[in-house]
Amino acid sequence: MRERLRVILRKEFIQALREPRMRVLLFLPPLLQLVVFGYAVTLDVDHARIAWMDMDRTPESRALEARFEGSGRFDVVANPRSEQETQSLLDRGQVHAVVRVLPGFARDLARGRATEVQVLLDGTNSNTASLVSAYAGQVIAAYSNDVMTGQTKNQQTIKVEIRGPGVARNVLTPAAPESRVWFNPDLHSRNYFVPGVAANILLMVTLMLTSQAIVREKEIGTWSSSW
Repeated sequence: MRERLRVILRKEFIQALREPRMRVLLFLPPLLQLVVFGYAVTLDVDHARIAWMDMDRTPESRALEARFEGSGRFDVVANPRSEQETQSLLDRGQVHAVVRVLPGFARDLARGRATEVQVLLDGTNSNTASLVSAYAGQVIAAYSNDVMTGQTKNQQTIKVEIRGPGVARNVLTPAAPESRVWFNPDLHSRNYFVPGVAANILLMVTLMLTSQAIVREKEIGTWSSSW
């Protein structure tokens, strides 16, 4: 039985690879799909454009801005001075988000009070908005943890107000949970897409080769069926 299966498999491989057109259909479309879904079609936001609106203008607020710039995920491209400029940047799609440090930021930190950082999101693309809000929350959480570590007795917290589609108001506390991703820690979408596309291509190619083999056998007269 195994010998028969081996002979049939060998015959099918020879039949599938004997024609140039079949070889092109067998290898070229799967490679193109893997490249497209792996590199062209991506949901990652590697460099989010943000506008920084510092309404406190203190060393603490500039330290938070440095955290955003040093994270590698954000590019500060504008510094609006008014609400009209902020709205214009979001409406025109020039930035993905606007980070506003409200007045009294440094004063509240020094007094051990909860202070606020507001993140306004462009909700045109809900996936991008969700990613940008998550990245911004991580940066602010790290800054908050460093502040609390340096002055534990005051128990400072930073309240983050994020406005966007499906995003609620978050309050960061000293006991904020931390999530760690074991597989794909950078959350690159290609690491999720490519295995799924490979399995889908394998299924489609198997069905295509089977149907073409049957049609080919019928055309050359080596397949007969009785009804």
